[in-house]
Amino acid sequence: MKTEHLNAVVACPPSEATHFAPAAFGGRLLLPRGQRARNAALKIFVSQRQRAVGYFQALFNAGSSPTFRLDPAFARAVAPIAEGNDVAIWFGTPGPLNKLSFAVIDPQGHVSAIGKIGNRPATAALLHNEAAWLRRCGSYPELVRHVPKLIATITVGDTPILVQSVVDGKTPRLRPGTAQASFQSTLHALTAATELRIEDSKMWLTIREHLTCVRPSLPILWLERIERGMTRLLDYPDRIAFAAAHRDFTPWNMRLEHGSLRVFDWEYASDEYGTAYDLLHYCLLPRVLRGARPHINVILEQAAATAKTANLLSCYGDQLRTQAIAYFLDVCLFYMASRGGWIAGDKVVEGYGDLLDQLLVLK
Repeated sequence: MKTEHLNAVVACPPSEATHFAPAAFGGRLLLPRGQRARNAALKIFVSQRQRAVGYFQALFNAGSSPTFRLDPAFARAVAPIAEGNDVAIWFGTPGPLNKLSFAVIDPQGHVSAIGKIGNRPATAALLHNEAAWLRRCGSYPELVRHVPKLIATITVGDTPILVQSVVDGKTPRLRPGTAQASFQSTLHALTAATELRIEDSKMWLTIREHLTCVRPSLPILWLERIERGMTRLLDYPDRIAFAAAHRDFTPWNMRLEHGSLRVFDWEYASDEYGTAYDLLHYCLLPRVLRGARPHINVILEQAAATAKTANLLSCYGDQLRTQAIAYFLDVCLFYMASRGGWIAGDKVVEGYGDLLDQLLVLK
């Protein structure tokens, strides 16, 4: 396991260890030795299916797993929050925006806080953005119960650490409903939804920046596809509805309790994104990650029907189709830019490319 750049744990012999890394989780989850803390960490960091595969190994085979202890600098940094509690560490999904997360677990096995470590420049910027959005959302009485509380921001050297509260509830179903639409309506109302020409929006600026970054790597097919999409956006005769967007609005980044939605992971949030962006993301990304290739009309109809339940601004007709073009361009170019350019076979990029082609032939 590579830990030298994370400043969180160091390998050590079992006699000195505070944590072990079960092989069932690819060495990405470091569990404390206490059984209650192990149970809590497994529930918060891995899916039910993963727990079924690795549960018994994690609980009973600690002695045969690689062992670690907390790095002294990291331990000192989180001591005011974790004093007297266990800390479980998750190394996250591999990739250029990978970050280390940790859970603070009290002696009764309750997770009291979640932390993230920005261990490289790109992830540090994301954590600074998330902290700003948690402060902003927490300042609105209408949203404060629907987002995590920002507990602390800590800096160790040049590395930021963000600590936030845990949200309760169950992961919602894959099909969006009234809870998702109502949350979007509240977010838009509080963050100054407006109508702009596409070229005057922050979303357009981001699309252009990412295209500049990846253009040298693009195959002709992809370059022509992107240019057709951008031309359609610039030719759209009306203004487009923009508002704040979470930009990773998926079932695994929220919890539902008694009909109330709690949304976390605000790292990618931004102003001046299409008002349909988050609903399109919710409808599409889980399906495409599972390998599904839905027809674009099915997605547009689902997003429009959901938006209608909360009277979301301009999420219908030509406006929705235009917003969907901008959404596909933004997501595809973001994925490419985060990986340093176009990479053949990316499930999301290829799936979204097909959907963009479907959309571009619609009149």
